[in-house]
Amino acid sequence: MTYLLFAYFLALTLPLFIRSWRAGLNGLRIQAIAMALIIWQHGDHLAVTPLIALADMVLFRAIFAPWYLSKMATERGVSHHFDLIPANLFVWTIAAILIMTAFGFSATLAGEYSRSITHLGVACSAVLLALLILATQRTPLGQAMAALTLENGVALFELHAHHHVEWVAQLGMTLVYLLSVLTMALLVRRLGMVDDAPEHPADTAIL
Repeated sequence: MTYLLFAYFLALTLPLFIRSWRAGLNGLRIQAIAMALIIWQHGDHLAVTPLIALADMVLFRAIFAPWYLSKMATERGVSHHFDLIPANLFVWTIAAILIMTAFGFSATLAGEYSRSITHLGVACSAVLLALLILATQRTPLGQAMAALTLENGVALFELHAHHHVEWVAQLGMTLVYLLSVLTMALLVRRLGMVDDAPEHPADTAIL
């Protein structure tokens, strides 16, 4: 499972340094695929709850969400030159500090269990980096990707527990995720890029 967590971590961090919203959406896709493979490795493939979780990861998080957000961004004419976080050394340093803090916290929490340290460290990094993106983003698309990164981080935390919730609850969480994606895509379609009209500061407010 370690190699899946490593793939998740790369999909989480590399888009921060690539000026493309497509890289960010592909990162979300790889994160979801890694979590689907982790669920598959846990076994119980014929149980209802894992099947719903697998459908959530593959159909909605890996396929539908990146495709639909990409479709809305293309229709709105969002520029391909897109930074998830500001491209400067100060913000990159903050991101590195957050990652080190996440793994330090996971080492304290997990004790001697090395697999738990890696799993919790990657999940904590996803949550903290998502909050950093939310704090620095002014565009609806960037905020949507930050929210989905946060969702994936929380889902990765849940996978560490190695237990399944009732299938009704899992189905409800899947539907909430789907509605969240539809709402975010609508915002991207309606608002597009805030920086499209920098000469009107009053129009740049998102909330």
